[in-house]
Amino acid sequence: MTIYKKLKDIIGPFKALNLCRELGISINTRESNLTVDKAENLTKLLINLKKEREEYNTNIVKNNINRLIKVGCYRGSRHRLGFPVRGQRTRSNAKTAKKKRYI
Repeated sequence: MTIYKKLKDIIGPFKALNLCRELGISINTRESNLTVDKAENLTKLLINLKKEREEYNTNIVKNNINRLIKVGCYRGSRHRLGFPVRGQRTRSNAKTAKKKRYI
């Protein structure tokens, strides 16, 4: 299987093509024909892409929760108090959620 096809499955066709161009790897290059230097560069770039994606996703979630709290809606107040947000019952369940109140 070629490097491009594997990358396409992992990060998508457009980013895979750009990554191959950036590293100077042909689209038809197989794994076995890849040099050690290019393989190391490829793994470093993939790790960086994964970190950036995780940071981006966590920032989006934090921003959404902060927006709900700032607006003062019901869901924001539940987040602020540490209660279940999506309609779960708290009378007999959610003991840990009720303990970690921070106002």
